[in-house]
Amino acid sequence: MRTILLAIILLALPAAMLAQDTLVLKDGRTLPCKISGTDSANVYFDTYSRNQKIVHTVVSKNNIQEIRYHPAAPDEGKTYRTSSFGILAGISLPTGEFASDDINSEDAGMAGKGINVTAVFKNYFTRNFGLAVKAFYNNNLWVVDKLGDQISSMLKMPVTNNTVKYISFGFLTGPELLLPVDKLSVNGHLLCGYAHLTEQEVTFAISSGINYGWIKFGKISRGAFMSDFGGGLVYSVNENWNLTANVDYLSGTFDFNN
Repeated sequence: MRTILLAIILLALPAAMLAQDTLVLKDGRTLPCKISGTDSANVYFDTYSRNQKIVHTVVSKNNIQEIRYHPAAPDEGKTYRTSSFGILAGISLPTGEFASDDINSEDAGMAGKGINVTAVFKNYFTRNFGLAVKAFYNNNLWVVDKLGDQISSMLKMPVTNNTVKYISFGFLTGPELLLPVDKLSVNGHLLCGYAHLTEQEVTFAISSGINYGWIKFGKISRGAFMSDFGGGLVYSVNENWNLTANVDYLSGTFDFNN
């Protein structure tokens, strides 16, 4: 692991040292430079002479077709979106004890795949750092077929059950990091907050052909502290729209007793 980290650092340093901005002039010329500032009429920049001395230069904005900033350049002279709101939807995959189908374990959740819908508000204090506030809704199938099979085996009778789901929702907040590279950006966040999980009522119907009965597991709801570690890619379509692909790991312990 240390070798890989070192290799990444070594590859990143030369790129940072060679970083530069570019001015595209209306006459077709491109000027590699380091932009030091702008005002309403001019752009001020530095270039290197043949003997590697810094030359301070100014050019009128009327002669400039385009200004290209290097991603690592300072924020001065640039604009960036300070706040945003988004809606995301995707697949929810259970892990660990929540996904376990061991009917002999009291901690087994027997949860299956589901869907997640998330609303996120982000406010950036700098170009790379901000605060994220997230509200999410999640549902996962409660796979109780093994319980039905066990009841059927014990009673020697056919058993059926209704389809039920785990329903959860919560509110989380925490720091957000953004590393923009042209239109594509990499983001990461570590959030924490409160969530609520409900295990819906399930009914096992038992029929012997003559007699009919049922066994019910009642509805249970619990709240708990929850954390969210995740990140992804953000592609800027235009000034008002982004496309986002995120992977999040949500973790919380809900005490359902027995």
